[in-house]
Amino acid sequence: SESNDLKSNYHDALVVGYRNLSIWEEQKYDWQASDHFAKKGLKAKRNITVDLEDPIKRNIKDADYLDELLFYRIEFSKLQTDEVKVKFPLELANLQILYDSWVEQTEEDPNDKSTLRFRKEFIEGYKQLKKSLKILRDEQIKSNKLKEKSLYVIYFDYSKSNLDISAIKELNKLVYYLKRLPKYKLVLEGHTDKVGSVQTIINLSRK
Repeated sequence: SESNDLKSNYHDALVVGYRNLSIWEEQKYDWQASDHFAKKGLKAKRNITVDLEDPIKRNIKDADYLDELLFYRIEFSKLQTDEVKVKFPLELANLQILYDSWVEQTEEDPNDKSTLRFRKEFIEGYKQLKKSLKILRDEQIKSNKLKEKSLYVIYFDYSKSNLDISAIKELNKLVYYLKRLPKYKLVLEGHTDKVGSVQTIINLSRK
């Protein structure tokens, strides 16, 4: 299905990310870490779920570093839904690679420049993804509101072509939604009532 095809972008990005991480560890002569991340990349290539690194299973002695890693592991896991994998595949995959790198480097040396860089990039990326998700969900709420009220009725003053105050408020509300939802199309229809002579009604309708 289309959803699965889009979600595969997430797995493809993980494959590339873990391959690069494996090569980076190999260049540092950390063969164990290199092999570990290469295997995670192979799992991603088979579209098998690849879990985040678990700090508890690592030899991280400082409680503050461990607590921070655990906090972000729990919070980030909440974002790893199928919807987010489809909507933000590259961002989500990149964050997973950054998190795993952060955990790996914290075990080796929590104050190393690369550890601090991974931490900084992960936290900034995590916050940005949360903002993007909030914007997306706000737009979905606005879209649903517009769908719920697909018919906007406005009235003119009696025997006049100018809008009354309530009509102007209603139109302003519609303009607000349409500016934020440009894909929607607007169909305008209007008619007069039957009060008055035929000629008066015709003249009024032409205005």
